[in-house]
Amino acid sequence: MKKIIMQSTLVTGAMLLLLLSACSKGSIVDEPVFGFISINKLAATDIKVIKGDTAVFSANGLVFNALAGPNRFRFYEGEVLSLDTMLVATPNYNHPYVLFKPNRNTPIRIYDSEFSGFDKEILPDTGFIKISIANFSEQFPAKVNVYITTNTIIDGRQQEIQIAEFLGVSGSFPLLRLARLGSTTSGIFEHKLTLVLKDPETNVVLMTKDLTLPTGAGKGSKNLPYTVYMVYISGNGTAEIMMNK
Repeated sequence: MKKIIMQSTLVTGAMLLLLLSACSKGSIVDEPVFGFISINKLAATDIKVIKGDTAVFSANGLVFNALAGPNRFRFYEGEVLSLDTMLVATPNYNHPYVLFKPNRNTPIRIYDSEFSGFDKEILPDTGFIKISIANFSEQFPAKVNVYITTNTIIDGRQQEIQIAEFLGVSGSFPLLRLARLGSTTSGIFEHKLTLVLKDPETNVVLMTKDLTLPTGAGKGSKNLPYTVYMVYISGNGTAEIMMNK
């Protein structure tokens, strides 16, 4: 009996020594890593966002602090759940997404810069832009012809020139096309374009819409900050920029 008690005491002591040793060394604690998810809303309807299970937001230029990795997001139109999906947050980085619903009859879609290989698109030479156009209008035919014009200086006079045409434009984005920018009297690149939509059957002009390419400070007076664009015709017939870089 005495021998059994002594063995038990020895075992207990060894276990206590092992526990104390482990505590003295400390255990590795994996702290959570966070990133950011931003959502730019391109939709005419009111859409609510639920991050996780409870946090409710109005979708308009939102930035969420989120755990790195997949995060659950739900998108509601009124009381109707339209999309339940996972958006990925990258550690210490703002991952931008586009909430895209160009007209009332299209479903909600979430895109980031990987859409159609946009993130891998090579920038054009100075003085050129790359552009892709899709038609989501409810007012116009399912397919339209889109002509892009701009102003430039020719023989000392400002003249309107056509720089691109897209034939049979539908509700999907075609390959990006190259277009040359015009120039102003000051010698800088013209960043104002005009989109002319025509019926492909009758050649009747359906819409003429101005589109100003975004510019910014610190990029140089002769350069545009963005030279690659995805443009869409929205449900109400407005020309909007979906993505640019």
